[in-house]
Order: sequence, then structure tokens, then C-alpha cells
Amino acid sequence: MKKYIICVWLVLMAGSIGVHAQVEKLGKVDKRVVKYTTKANPAEVLFDYGSLSMNKDIEYELTRHIRIKINTEEGLSRSTFNIPFNAAEGESIIEIEGMSYTENGNGKVVKRKLNDFDNLEQELAGNFKQITISFPEAQEGSVVELKYKHIVGSPDRIPKWEFADNIPVKWSEYEVNLPVFHEFAVLSKKVDDFFVTAQDESFLPHKVFIEYDEDTPVTSGSTYGSYRHFNGRVSKDALVNVKSTKYKWVLKDIPAVATENELGPLLVLQYNGAYEVGLDAYLQLDPSFRRFFQTAGTGNNRIISDTRAVGFRGDFSAGQSTGQ
Repeated sequence: MKKYIICVWLVLMAGSIGVHAQVEKLGKVDKRVVKYTTKANPAEVLFDYGSLSMNKDIEYELTRHIRIKINTEEGLSRSTFNIPFNAAEGESIIEIEGMSYTENGNGKVVKRKLNDFDNLEQELAGNFKQITISFPEAQEGSVVELKYKHIVGSPDRIPKWEFADNIPVKWSEYEVNLPVFHEFAVLSKKVDDFFVTAQDESFLPHKVFIEYDEDTPVTSGSTYGSYRHFNGRVSKDALVNVKSTKYKWVLKDIPAVATENELGPLLVLQYNGAYEVGLDAYLQLDPSFRRFFQTAGTGNNRIISDTRAVGFRGDFSAGQSTGQ
């Protein structure tokens, strides 16, 4: 009877870990996950989450959150993370956060927050740098998690998303939000079928440059930037929403790849260039901007997107784009 109860408990415990393999907030972990260990694998990725989007300055940034369970002494090497980036191309790693969870001798789970002393930045070859992040307090049974933001910059530098690792991965999730003025081809490799795939319409805020005649009727006192006067014209930095498409891909229970050089399932966003879009691609944050474009009758009014993105470049007359 005791053996039967123990077997049932282990099955339920394994099931609970499977449930908690999905993405959770930083700092929130089920104590049972910390207490439970298995010798089947030296370590395992409980979840690996990536969210790629364009920021207001039209730079792409990837937020990554990964949580790893250390099962054996051999797996302790996975409590150290190496993150390379190309600083010469404007890439950077920011907003680094982390936590470790370890059961002490009294059966309590002790949390430790990552601090700056656990990070080390070093130079690599070819203008690359690397940040090494360590959890020195980790031991067998510990859970460690890391969250950071990778400022990628231009759309042609977006890294591939690798679902697999050299240890098993219970849950790997990749979300992207792509603006309409950037064209991508989505390429997946070694993926038979995603566990979850989703696509939905969304929007992204970004900065634009407004230029118009001084006598153009536009609401004053707007909070979206400052006015500048030159050659009888008025210019203004503004923040608008541009239409975008949001995608999500999920794979679960991914076996470990045999070697570091072996590629498992991955997804690549192949950048195919930028193109012009009309006013209908923009959803202004401030209604006064839409009224401004709808009442402009001279055709001398322009909304100019950041040159790195191309975006929209065109004249407006009665709220319609004439192109350029």
C-alpha cells in the first residue's frame, strides 16, 4: 500500500512540474518544483520565453526569460549564462534580472536575487562582447532563472530562435510583433508541427516627424513632442501607433540535442526590406493628429517616419496619401 501511494505521489508531482513548465512571472515558482529532482538529466529547461518587438525608436529588442532546473552536480554548469552581442553594431544587453531558489537543510526554499556582482562583461573577437551571469549559490536541486533585454537594432540583425538546447526543454515560446512597413519571411527548420501557433492584428507605437504650414489648424498644447519653426514651416516630433501583426509559436517536451554544434528546431525571421505605407496604416494616439490630416487642404503636410525604417513618406491632402 505504501509503495502504491509513493508511486501515485511521484506521478502527481511530475504532472505538476509539467503544468508549471509554462511561462511564469519572474520570482514566482512552485516550491514543489524546487524540492523535486530527477537524475534522468543533469539539468532541464523548464521554460524559455522570447518576445521580439520594435520599440519607439524603431529598434528591435528581444526580451528573454529562461528558467532552468539543476538536477545533478554535472548540471551546475547551466547556472552560468553567456550572452554575446555586437556592441560595434549598436547591440546591448540591458535590464538584467535573475533569481535562484534552493532548498535549505530545514526544507525551506531560499530565494536569492541576482546582483551586479554576478555579472561580468568581457571583450570577444570581431567587435563582439559577452556578458557572463552566474548564480554561485546554485546547487543540486536549485532552480535558476534569468530575464534580460537584448537591444538588437536593425531588423536584419534579428537572431534566430532556437527551441532546443543540449538539455531537455519542457516549454519554448517565441512571440513577435512586426510592423506593417517591415517585410519578413518566417522560416522554420526541423519543426514538424508547433504545439501552439497564433496570429493576430496588433499595433506598435513609434516616433514620427510631422511637418506642416504655420497656419494649418492643429490642436496646441499636445503632449507628443515639441514644435520647431523654420522657413515659415512648423515641425513636430510625434508618437503614433502603426499597425502590426503579432505571432506566437510554442514547442514543448523538446529532447536535448546531442552536441552544441547540432541544430534542433529553430525559427528564423528573414528580413526582406522596408516599404512605404499610407495613412491607413497609422492609428494616431492623439485624435488631434487625425483631425489635422483630415482638414489639411494644401497638400504640403508630411509625416516622415524614421529613415532607418523608411515607413511612410508622403504628402497628405484631405487625409489621403498622394505618395512620393
